[in-house]
Amino acid sequence: MKFLGIGIILISLAATCTAQLSLSSLKRGHPRIAFTEQDEQRIKSQMRTDDFLRMLVQRNTQFADRGISKPVTRRALVGPRMLYQSRLAIESVIHQAMAYRMTGQRKYADRGIKEMMAAAAFSDWNPSHFLDVGEMLTAMGIGYDWLYDAMSSSQRQVVRKAIVDKGLKVALDHQSKKAQMWMSGENNWTEVVNGGIIIAALAVADEEPTIAATLIDRAIKAIQKTDRVYRPDGATHEGPAYWHYGFTYHALANRALATALPGRPVFDDSLYAKTGNFPIYMQGTSGEFYNYADGTPNFYVSPAMFELSRAFNQPFYAWWTRERLKDILGPQLSSLNNEYRFFPLFIAWYDGRGGASDAPLDRSFGGNSQVFSMRGSWTDPNASFVGAKGGDNSLSHAHQDVGSFVFDALGVRWGVDLGPDNYNLPGYWDDKEGGARWKIFRLEAESHNTLTIGRRQQRIAGLNQVTRTSFNSSDPFAIIDMSAAYRGAANSVKRGIQLVDRKDLLVQDEITGANGEIRWIMMTRANINANGNRAVLTQAGKTLTARILSPSDARFTVVTADPGKAGENKNVGYRRLAVHVGGRKDATIVVQLSPGGSPRPTSVSPLASWR
Repeated sequence: MKFLGIGIILISLAATCTAQLSLSSLKRGHPRIAFTEQDEQRIKSQMRTDDFLRMLVQRNTQFADRGISKPVTRRALVGPRMLYQSRLAIESVIHQAMAYRMTGQRKYADRGIKEMMAAAAFSDWNPSHFLDVGEMLTAMGIGYDWLYDAMSSSQRQVVRKAIVDKGLKVALDHQSKKAQMWMSGENNWTEVVNGGIIIAALAVADEEPTIAATLIDRAIKAIQKTDRVYRPDGATHEGPAYWHYGFTYHALANRALATALPGRPVFDDSLYAKTGNFPIYMQGTSGEFYNYADGTPNFYVSPAMFELSRAFNQPFYAWWTRERLKDILGPQLSSLNNEYRFFPLFIAWYDGRGGASDAPLDRSFGGNSQVFSMRGSWTDPNASFVGAKGGDNSLSHAHQDVGSFVFDALGVRWGVDLGPDNYNLPGYWDDKEGGARWKIFRLEAESHNTLTIGRRQQRIAGLNQVTRTSFNSSDPFAIIDMSAAYRGAANSVKRGIQLVDRKDLLVQDEITGANGEIRWIMMTRANINANGNRAVLTQAGKTLTARILSPSDARFTVVTADPGKAGENKNVGYRRLAVHVGGRKDATIVVQLSPGGSPRPTSVSPLASWR
C-alpha cells in the first residue's frame, strides 16, 4: 500500500508539473552533471601549460589512490544523523570518478562503483534527517553520471533504482505529507537537499522523466527562494562556514542545470554576483574565518567561487580562490579535511583568469546579517583585521552574539568566537525566547565578545543594525545599535568599532538606562597578565596590549571559560578578559587593543561625533 500511495502521488504531481518544466533540452549521454566531455578535454588540454591546474589533477589522483584501500561507507548513525557517511560517499565517489576521467584507469572507476553499490544496499538513507538523503543523492547522482560508461547494465540498474527508491520517491513522499523545512528557502538545508535532488534527478532524467521533471521543477523553485537569505549584499546570517556548505550546493545545482538542462538556472538574481565577496571579507589575516553563528574558525575555500567567476564574469573571485588553494595545497599536504569532499570540482570548474586586485579593505553586509570587516592589508599576514556584527538572534544557527567581534593581528587571532557546541546536546535547537539553547554556554552572550547587563541574556527577536560606517580611510569605523538585543536591560546600547591607523582596535560602548552591572567580555586563547586598567596578552611569541580608556576607575579581570556544565565543551585553553562596570545607569566603556604593545594615539569622543 505504501508504494501504491507513492505511485498516486507521482501521477498527481506529473499532471500538475509537466507544463512547468520541459526536459526537451536535456543533454543526452554522460557525463552531463556539472562536468561534460568538453570540460574533460578542456582540462586535459589546459593542464599541459597550466602548472597549477596540473598540480590539482595530480593531487586528486593521489587522494583517489589513498582511497582505494579504504573501507566503503556504512549505514552508521551519530545521534540522529547518517551525515558523515553520506559525506564519505561523496568524497570517495567523486574523487575516484575524477581520477578515472583524467587517467582512464579502471581501478578508479571500480572503487567509485563499489562505493555506490554499498550505499545502494542500505535499507534507507536516513530520511528522518533529510540532509543525509540530500548528500547521498549527490554522491549517487554524480557517480552514476561520471562513471556511467564504466558501469555494467546491471550496476546501472542497481544504482538508478536506489536513487529513485531511496531518494527521489522518498522526497516526493515527504513533500506530500507536510511542509518541509528544506523547501522553505530560509537556511542551508534548502540548498543542500534540493541541490542533491537536482543532481540525482538530472542524472536519471532520460530514464525516469516523470519523477525527474517534477522534482527538478520543485527544487529549482525552492533554491530560488534562498535569495531572501542573501539579500541585499550576498551575505548569510548563518555565517561563512555555512555559506561554504550551502552555497557549494547552490553553485553545484546551477552548474548541473547549465550543463544538463540549459535555460533553468538557480542563479536567477544579480545579488549572486556579490555573494563571492562574503567569504573573502570574512577571512581574517590569521587565515581563520570570522565564525559567527554555528561555525568553526577553520577556513575552507569553496569551488562555488569558480562557478561564480564564470557565471558573473568575476575573475577576481577566481584569482582569490587559486591563491587560497595554494595556501592549503603545500608540498607537505597528505590529506584534505572532509569539507573538501568536492575537491574535484576545482578541476571541473577551473578558472585561470584574474589577478591581484585593488579591492576595498573594508566592507559591510546588510539585511539580516548586519556584519562587517575592516583590515590593514590584503597581502600582509601580520596586518590587523576585525570582523563584527549586529543582526538578529532569532535566525537559523544564530548565537546571542550581537556586537561580538573577532580580532587578528601579528598573524594570530586574539579575540575569538568559540563556535558551536555538540549539536546533540539537549535543547540545542530550542531557540525560542528563554529556550534551552540559550542556557548552553557557547551559544549565550556570556561567551561572546560583547556585553551583558545584569547578567541577563540578549533578547532573541529584533534586528540590531549597523547604523553608520566610514570605510577606506586611515581610521575606518562602524557603529552598531544593539538596543534591541538589550531590551528590558537598558534603554539604549550602541557599540562603535574602529581600526585606529588600521592597526589598533578601539571598541567603544555607550549604554544608557542600564538595569544592573555591565560586563564587557573578550574571549581569547592568549595568556593574560591583567594589572588595573592595563592587560598584556601573549600568544605564539606575540604581544597585545589592552587598555581601558573609559571609565577611569574600571579594571581588567580574567574570567574562566569553563562553563562548569555537564556535557558541554570545557573550552580548555581559553579565558575571558573582562571589564565590570556597576553602580551606574549610564556608562561609556572604551577599550583599546594594540598589537605589539605600543598603542597608537587616540582619544575618547562620543560616537555621535565619530567621522
